[in-house]
Amino acid sequence: MPRKNPKTVRRRTKRRLGRKAYGKLSKPLFHKSDRRDIEIGREYEVLIIDTTKKGQGIGYINGRRVLVRGAEPGEKVRVIVKKVLPGHAVADPT
Repeated sequence: MPRKNPKTVRRRTKRRLGRKAYGKLSKPLFHKSDRRDIEIGREYEVLIIDTTKKGQGIGYINGRRVLVRGAEPGEKVRVIVKKVLPGHAVADPT
């Protein structure tokens, strides 16, 4: 049987599946009803665990991730929540 020329053989490539194909990625991280546990304008105390690439501190309130501008890891900060998004909340230090 003759060998096939590798230049003319169509190669099988893996099809990349979009975000909709993966069930977990197409759904929001938190349901809208779960957002009520963090209230906008309310003051909380947060322990900063890590920082983002942009320099924001990462902490948690009731299991929800909170980004705090200008906070350092290991710092305990009192914050006021400005915005609540599906994946995280944004807060400013007081």
